[in-house]
This record gives sequence, structure tokens and C-alpha cells, in this order.
Amino acid sequence: GGGILYGMTAADVAAEAIDPTDPDTLADYEAGWRDALGTEIRLGSTIRSCYSLPEPIQRAGLWALSGEIGVHMDRPSSVFSPAHLRTLFSRSDPPE
Repeated sequence: GGGILYGMTAADVAAEAIDPTDPDTLADYEAGWRDALGTEIRLGSTIRSCYSLPEPIQRAGLWALSGEIGVHMDRPSSVFSPAHLRTLFSRSDPPE
């Protein structure tokens, strides 16, 4: 995740923040894209680090995130959406 969606978001921030005649506006761009994408990037990195956990924990995580859950791959914070949480907590069969 993070390719096109993050690039388009950064481009939108650049179009709003950067004045080609004022190099100091690059700092505004830096702050802007970090504000717009920072949480998603940090959460995505945390989720990716879960690939290093022991296999039983990985299986439990894959079970929790499998099926129709409404998590957007480019927006890891969507794991906390009401739709996803309802689906997650309505499951009854644990992983094997």
C-alpha cells in the first residue's frame, strides 16, 4: 500500500503549499504531507512489523483480518472503522 494514493495525497498538498517563487514553502509542504499521511505510514509500518511475530500469533492476526472486513490497504487506520470492528467481533470460529 501507499503508492498511488500516497503520491496523489502528497501532490495535493504540494499544489496547495508550494509557491514556486518562495523556496521557504517547501517546509510547509513537508509539514503538510507528514500531517496528511504520518499516521497511516506509522500504523502501516507497525502492522508490517507483525510479520516477524511467532507463527501462531500471525495466524490469529490473519484470521482476524480475513474475509469481508472493510480495511483499505492504503489506509491502515481503517482497521478501526466501525464496519471492520463489527465484523471482527461477530466472528465465532477461531483460527486453527
